[in-house]
Amino acid sequence: MSIVFQPPLIKGTLVKRQNRFVAQVMVDNDKHLAHVPNTGRMKEFMVPGADVWIRPATTTGRKTAYDLLLIREGESMVYIDSRGANQMIYEAINRGELAKYFPVVKDIKREVVYGNSRMDMAVFDGYYHHLIEIKCVTLVKEGRAMFPDAPTQRGTKHIKDLIRAVEEGYKSWLVFVVQRQDGTSFSSNHSTDPLFSETVKYGASKGVNLLALNCVVDTSAVALNDVIDIFL
Repeated sequence: MSIVFQPPLIKGTLVKRQNRFVAQVMVDNDKHLAHVPNTGRMKEFMVPGADVWIRPATTTGRKTAYDLLLIREGESMVYIDSRGANQMIYEAINRGELAKYFPVVKDIKREVVYGNSRMDMAVFDGYYHHLIEIKCVTLVKEGRAMFPDAPTQRGTKHIKDLIRAVEEGYKSWLVFVVQRQDGTSFSSNHSTDPLFSETVKYGASKGVNLLALNCVVDTSAVALNDVIDIFL
């Protein structure tokens, strides 16, 4: 499943990340404000002077006229919009592109409330309900994709809810979408958030299914690519 960038993206240069949600981008000697659709730190590649690609905003009344979607890190293109991970997995399941993991799909819903959490989606296969939580991954070091790039209490809470769901008879899934192609394996980022890392391991031991995929990214589109190995 792919997301095609329309209208075409505009190349610029990152001036600085002004705050979590806004970046300054230079295009043809004009400075613009762009929305950053990802609350992660991304400090490894979101640096002044980086090549970036922005898209004109589709809604009016915003303080930012653009969305920042792509950043180049070395030879790699990174798609940073965290909303894209959910969209790609949803469409891939609907189209049967993940039939190895979800062979029968009778119903699929997004933004499903379970306990005190809102899970990204739920799939019903006619017998089991599958609760799915999806994480957007942008950090890669020496080919190893890692999540998170900042401590995430919310992420740990989601895993605990997935464990409880397994105990109540659900199928639970934690899916990591690596939004770049150079991540050829995945592990949780223990040095950044040891509690999240240990909770992932515990969840896997209790029956939470783990899945990681990387993406092909260029300036025209981003698409799910390969299932990659997970190292706990």
